[in-house]
Amino acid sequence: MTDAEYATLSDRSEGNKAEWRAVRDRLVGDVKALGTREWAHRAQAFIDEWAARDEQRGAEGEDKMQVADLAWLNFLRHRVSPFWWRRYWDIGEEVKDGVLKLDFTDYDAGHDTWLPLVSAFNVPGCWMRGVARRGFGEEGYPELKKQFLRQVADHLKAKGWFEKGYNYIFDEPDEDKYADVIAESRIWREAAPGLRILLTEQPEPALEGWVDIWTPVLDAYNEFTCKAAQKKGDEVWWYVCMGPKHPFPNNFIDYPAIDHRILHWMNWKYGVTGVLYWQTTYWKGDPWETPMSYADDGKPFGNGDGRLLYPGVRKPAETPVITGPMDSVRWEMIREGIEDYDYLMMLSEKVRAAEKAGEKSERLKQGRAALDSARSLVRTLVDYETDPGRLYEVREAVAGCLERFAE
Repeated sequence: MTDAEYATLSDRSEGNKAEWRAVRDRLVGDVKALGTREWAHRAQAFIDEWAARDEQRGAEGEDKMQVADLAWLNFLRHRVSPFWWRRYWDIGEEVKDGVLKLDFTDYDAGHDTWLPLVSAFNVPGCWMRGVARRGFGEEGYPELKKQFLRQVADHLKAKGWFEKGYNYIFDEPDEDKYADVIAESRIWREAAPGLRILLTEQPEPALEGWVDIWTPVLDAYNEFTCKAAQKKGDEVWWYVCMGPKHPFPNNFIDYPAIDHRILHWMNWKYGVTGVLYWQTTYWKGDPWETPMSYADDGKPFGNGDGRLLYPGVRKPAETPVITGPMDSVRWEMIREGIEDYDYLMMLSEKVRAAEKAGEKSERLKQGRAALDSARSLVRTLVDYETDPGRLYEVREAVAGCLERFAE
């Protein structure tokens, strides 16, 4: 995005709205390639309703939509999908005589622009969300939820979005919550078969058959059990948050920049197809002045934890400020890591195709060697390359091999 384009996107004047939309649509076109490959990196992160905060004081209506558009553009240009898109574009619900009718007009108004660009997204009804004022465990909830999900599934299929969707069903359940997870999963299996269910948990025998995307925290990743789950057809992602700490990589401010990047090389090496991150705009307090993130009870999370993006202004504004978030160096390194993953997957694909064709060539030999070098940068999840120069050497070798395969 050039300075002139950014100025246009930040201009909220009435006469500039048509130009603003035209520039937005062209920039959206710049990220059309996201999610087009079967192996596309499924990097998902949360963005809070920060458009309504004091930093963007007074942003309402069209202004708020512009702020949201700038945020989504930022995510997609960094090759990350927000897993919560429905802050401003929700589904209308009406119940009459026990029959639920959904209205997707508002939902489509926002999602038609963005969902074609992502590799994965969290679907409506996730997190055991209630329907028509009936919550999980209440009388009438299962039947209403099934009606809701059937209509959602049919709509997503008609739009061509169904295969990208997943249900983040519950967060970090204790064993005493497994029964609730199974009960909700049973509703989804019956009403929306084929829609994947994600759980932030390592593969557990008690939950087998009820989860499609196992997502353990990084230090709970067990290669043996996760590979076994993948062999059965499940996906495996992972996540970091306020933990784990070193020697594992994470996204804290005071960790070396290579830590934020190398995690995605780990994804490639271990065949883990997604990364989940809990928050990007956790702005309790002033993130510009206080790097440490704290829980409500005062417990410290870590420097920069949940704060990969910063408010567009350093102090609360007296008038609406229509601007996107400010990027951190860590956010930029995450994008670099995701693009490294793309390079590695592209070369892996080329090497496999050449081997399958029976090719005997120097470029195949060099491609195998480059991939072996990439694997050597990650010995284990706690033993990995810390020299950026070495990482760049390997990345350049991978890029060179891709060029030779393109000749």
